[in-house]
Amino acid sequence: MKQYYFIILSLVCTLLFNTKTLAQTQTYNDSNNLDYYKEQLQLYKEKNDNQKILEYQIKIGTTYWHLGQNKNALQFLNQAEKLANEIGNWQLHRIIADIYKEKKDYKTAAQYGMEALSTARDFGSHSDIAIELINVSQLMGEDYRNSIDCLKQAAHLADEIPDTNLLTRCYLLMSVQYNNAGNHQKATEYKNIADDIAEQQKKSEINGINNNAKKLIEKNNRENQKKLDDINNEKKLYLDSLEKKELMYKNSQLELQLSEQKILTDSIKIKQQQTEIDYHIQRRNLFVILFVFLLIILIVVLFSLYQHKKLNKILQKTNSEIINKNKELNLQTEEIKRQRTLLEIKNNNIVDSINCASKMQNIFLPSQNSIAERFPESFILFMPKEIINNNFYWFTKNENYTFVAVANCTSNSLSGAFMCMAANTLLSQIINRKNIYQPQDILYQINQELSKTTPQKDENKLIGNSIEITICRFNNTKNEITIASANQTAFITQNNNVEQIDGDIYSIGVNFNDSKNIKYHQTTINYTPKTNVYLTTNGYCNQTNQENTQKYQTENLKNLISGIKDMPMLKQYQIIKKEHFNWRGKSNQSEDILIIGITL
Repeated sequence: MKQYYFIILSLVCTLLFNTKTLAQTQTYNDSNNLDYYKEQLQLYKEKNDNQKILEYQIKIGTTYWHLGQNKNALQFLNQAEKLANEIGNWQLHRIIADIYKEKKDYKTAAQYGMEALSTARDFGSHSDIAIELINVSQLMGEDYRNSIDCLKQAAHLADEIPDTNLLTRCYLLMSVQYNNAGNHQKATEYKNIADDIAEQQKKSEINGINNNAKKLIEKNNRENQKKLDDINNEKKLYLDSLEKKELMYKNSQLELQLSEQKILTDSIKIKQQQTEIDYHIQRRNLFVILFVFLLIILIVVLFSLYQHKKLNKILQKTNSEIINKNKELNLQTEEIKRQRTLLEIKNNNIVDSINCASKMQNIFLPSQNSIAERFPESFILFMPKEIINNNFYWFTKNENYTFVAVANCTSNSLSGAFMCMAANTLLSQIINRKNIYQPQDILYQINQELSKTTPQKDENKLIGNSIEITICRFNNTKNEITIASANQTAFITQNNNVEQIDGDIYSIGVNFNDSKNIKYHQTTINYTPKTNVYLTTNGYCNQTNQENTQKYQTENLKNLISGIKDMPMLKQYQIIKKEHFNWRGKSNQSEDILIIGITL
């Protein structure tokens, strides 16, 4: 054992000396080769030989890396990325990943490792893919779960090839990763599997060497026996020939015959001696091979013991750190539970307040039955986005007129809800108490009343909330409609045409120079039976599609109305609602939606 120890020590010292000398020689050679590689790269660029261009770009980048010039290395390697992707070369991405790993930029290293794996999947063999999976697993840092998944995939491929060395490496790395992740049971399990495979491989290799040695000895014995048989046959043939000639040459050839027999016997002995010498040489070579093999096994065992001892120290340190972290996590968990309880209490109070506000909003909305009594053929599509909504509709009638209004308060949910109730109240006061019946005057009065109650930044400049509203007045005694709108659009269909009525650009309560001087306009239309009126806020047209790249737009709503205008109002309601859900797909509703359709 001591002799083996000194032999191993001498081999290690020789290896270290040769490695140092080789590194110095390699640095010198790399510097000399760099100019040659650049000349070759320029030559193949002129020939448009992409395969050779990529080869020398990788050689130049790798040489810079070996020389410690990582910046120059990455410059050449990044230039070769596009060409490598076209050809299907994954080694380039692996080299870049190794450089970033050396720089301790593990995130970027992992990205290039994944690119190398993707290219290997497209162009490489099972062995190439398994090797790249192993490389990627070593670039994932503390993401042990994904690292282990990569190693499992690599082990599966190595088992299919089959490649026992690669399979053993996968199981050893899985043992290390499970150990790093704190799963010591799994770590031990995969370490045992790797040891079993390695042991089986060693036994198989030893048996193979013994079988080959036996076959070689048997082969030499057969060849030697064959040579001896050939000599004996030749001797027999020669004696037979002499016997035939014995009658003629008995006396004269007797001495010659004896001499030839002696020479032949000596030759046979020499051949037999040569055969024995060859056999001893082969046997000596076999012993040398067995000695070298046992020496390698001894080195592997000693290295494994060293690694095992080192791993145990790491495990002890890791276990201590895990215990401390578990204590910290338990304290943090208790604090999170306490904070969560407080948040649930506050959240329940907020939800109760919102539900109360929603019920107050619904009190101000007119009943749909009252509208249906005046307009039997009508519909109301009312789809609030949240519990508290910013859209409302309003209805009233007297002896001469019927009024219908739709409005959108453009601020956030809570302040918008209060604006809805304020506007609802102002409509009742202006129309039912002050008896102002012109829609454009109603809009002006709402604007003025809000300017008195809304906070002002300075004189004549309103700030805060705004209202987009459309008011439609129906004359009960003659076929006449009057519409005024603040930043909204309405549609009227009659005589097979769809007329779009765009309101004034001034929303109620928005800063437009002097709000007292803002005037609104109204449109009066004489209608015929079967005329349809559509009042809508902007929410339906502002709905984005499933990809969130395009809004529905007013023009699409106009075209939709044109196609369904002759259908019953219930059917129109169903089509308009279905169109909304088809347009938005799985995306969320963008805004509150309100459309009122009336057939006169």
